[in-house]
Formats: sequence, C-alpha cells, structure tokens
Amino acid sequence: MPRSTGISEVLEERITIAGADVNLEGRLALGGGPGGVVITHPHPMYGGTMDNNVVWTAARAFQARDWTTLRFNFRGVGLSSGEHGDGMSEMADVQAALAYLESRQVRSRYVVGYSFGAAVAGRALVQGVSAAGIVMIAPPIASWT
Repeated sequence: MPRSTGISEVLEERITIAGADVNLEGRLALGGGPGGVVITHPHPMYGGTMDNNVVWTAARAFQARDWTTLRFNFRGVGLSSGEHGDGMSEMADVQAALAYLESRQVRSRYVVGYSFGAAVAGRALVQGVSAAGIVMIAPPIASWT
C-alpha cells in the first residue's frame, strides 16, 4: 500500500550526477523556496539507499516547505557506479551532489545526513566541502572516537 503522509506528492526527476570518478543515481525535486538540501542515506553495507524511509520523509518535509531536494545513492548503491569506499570516497559523492544543486542555480545549499550519511556529510564539510549548513539525523557518534 502506498505511503500516505498528508503531504501532497511532489514529482521527483530521475537524474544522474557526474562525479569525478563515478556517476550517481539521484532524485531531484525543484522547489521555489529559500534553498535546497542534499539528503544522504544510511550505510549501504546494511541496506541503506536513497529510498530509506527516513531519507524519504526528510525529502517530503523539505518539499512541503518548497525547498529543492536532492537525494542520491552513494557509489556502488542502486544504479550508482563505483564501489563502497568505507565513507572516505563517499565524501566526493556529497561534493558532487552539492555541485549539482549549484549547477541548477540553487543558492543556499544544505546537507541533511542520516546515520552513515550524516557521518560522511560531516566529514566532507570538515574537509572543506562547502555548504550553508548541515542537519544530522542519528549520526553514529561512537564511530568517530
């Protein structure tokens, strides 16, 4: 049975994001609001994908506020090329997704990361990837020590 959220459904465009060494499968919903978010998913080695229920719900919440949303599969997941990089190579995936939003004229770009995706996004920003801010949902704090 389809999910019913009470939020009107927004059509997401299937896209491919060209990274430095991979192509990433993504879903883009353009909004007319104040900015855009790249939403990252939980650990792919445990079944995490851009279709995870928390990722999907985060996208719908921002879409309901007229934000542009971009959720994508990390390298080696779904139709994304490449291989899992234990969170290190995936930082380049976050950078590629943010660059894609910039190419679509989205001015304020944020990252919303869930679990593994929060760790990767946080690490990417610490390493110099540029975003206006980050929202971390259930970041795996214990794995950072």
